[in-house]
Amino acid sequence: MDDLDAALQKAGVPILHVDCYKLESLPAEVRLLGKVFGEEKRAESYAAFIERHINLVRERTDRLSAADRRTVFWEQYSAYHTSSAKSEHHNLITLAGGRNIAADEPVKSPVVSAEWVLQHNPAVIIKHEIGGGYLSTEEPLRRSYTSLIERPGWHQLAAVRDGRVHVISTEIGSGPRVVIGLLYMAKWLQPELFRDVDPDAVHREFLRRFYGMDLRGIYVYPLAG
Repeated sequence: MDDLDAALQKAGVPILHVDCYKLESLPAEVRLLGKVFGEEKRAESYAAFIERHINLVRERTDRLSAADRRTVFWEQYSAYHTSSAKSEHHNLITLAGGRNIAADEPVKSPVVSAEWVLQHNPAVIIKHEIGGGYLSTEEPLRRSYTSLIERPGWHQLAAVRDGRVHVISTEIGSGPRVVIGLLYMAKWLQPELFRDVDPDAVHREFLRRFYGMDLRGIYVYPLAG
């Protein structure tokens, strides 16, 4: 990227770097893009929507003690590939009211073992899956879910026994719609605190207001809970 940046700058092309997947910085980046493209009013509405729902979650989870936070094993993409406290997914788990069991791992995206997961015995398991989305049926996420709960020895895990295994599409688990993923995760991790929150309804409003689309497809599995 440095070489590309240098070449573009030499050619007089302005450069703007944005992530658009980190929850905390997303509103500011949306506002910045609004200025760049002359759509400040629309960008402000989009950013304010995100901030309103981030604040809703934060107000309810900030005061939770460590003991009140359900332990979470987050798996991304390949088997046993997880996220430490150095990752954005850790921040998402924490904000949603969970406690990341891989927080203290020394690298950002460690690969752990089956024995490690069994030893930590998480209360909740969340799989961040590439499948799912606007044009999807439930099959890709269901297949991912089934492969998780049928892993050798996993029937012993509290998350599996208690029905707290969830699969979330990358469409809402990261990127510009990550606030929708946050709401689902808050419901899974702290259902007592978020009984009044309907992530589907928020997602529907979000798509209609900012994308001009109806809610279609499958973004989480199982669908209930």
